[in-house]
Amino acid sequence: MNAQGAARFLKEQNLPDSYLATLEERVAPLGERVAALQSRLGRPILVAINGCQGSGKSTWAAALEWLMRDNHSLNAVALSLDDFYLTRAERDELSRKVHPLLATRGVPGTHDMDLLGSVLNQLLSGSGNTLIPRFDKAIDDRVDSACWQTVATPIQVVLLEGWCLGVESEEDETLLAPVNALESSQDEQCIWRRYVNDNITKHYTKLFDRSDLRVMLKAPSFECVHGWRLEQEQKLSARRSSPVEDCALMSSEEILQFIQFYQRHTIQLLQNLPKHVHVLFHMNLQREIVEVQYPVALCAQADNEESSKP
Repeated sequence: MNAQGAARFLKEQNLPDSYLATLEERVAPLGERVAALQSRLGRPILVAINGCQGSGKSTWAAALEWLMRDNHSLNAVALSLDDFYLTRAERDELSRKVHPLLATRGVPGTHDMDLLGSVLNQLLSGSGNTLIPRFDKAIDDRVDSACWQTVATPIQVVLLEGWCLGVESEEDETLLAPVNALESSQDEQCIWRRYVNDNITKHYTKLFDRSDLRVMLKAPSFECVHGWRLEQEQKLSARRSSPVEDCALMSSEEILQFIQFYQRHTIQLLQNLPKHVHVLFHMNLQREIVEVQYPVALCAQADNEESSKP
């Protein structure tokens, strides 16, 4: 790994020097695996990266994008599922027509899956320049299309990160039992939960199945999400140079409420997704990787790699 390039990446991402060890010991070997798969398939590939809120998946995606270019001479682009949230106006309309909880971004059903599908099709087919949307969480809305990123094809590796990649739909009897106060008090008729569940079946399962390589950054439990998400919000606030009218940055108490929207599916993902991914990184409370596993083989013949521990 190029030392100068690594130092530049750390500076661009505002990461501490200590993160270099993660780049060298964890991200770079994953990059080797990604590059080898792309070479073997001989076509653009889609890599899905799952991780709960605040797990660092956007940093991993950015690091892999840099490594593909710097170490493997491959054109790559990192996408965030968050950038494909429906606009505030679209979610407001859903909240009126379907259920009030759909005004809040986050759960399956609050993303523009048609837009995401169109962007992926363009990137993976190499059909000209592709516009990548951007969502600003501080204003809780998609930015104007004039500010979208333009990506020139061909692209060999598309890296898509998202907290709900790999989520599974549930049976109705499981769906009916609320998992927290939000579900029991604000979705008594299970309308919101059923809408989310239907969208998982229609769109999110197909998206995950489309990926060539599946990675999970596995948190130790749902309980750590609040602290991680609070750190994320504080960093977002620090990056803003001036107050924003109608700013949607959240306090600690608001985050506790907000993560209840995610709780059902985060718990399910922590329990079920590990057996469906190709590379599984177990994290501790400090977001350090403490174990790596390879639950699903990338090809017909199982990998000979065994779980590794530091």
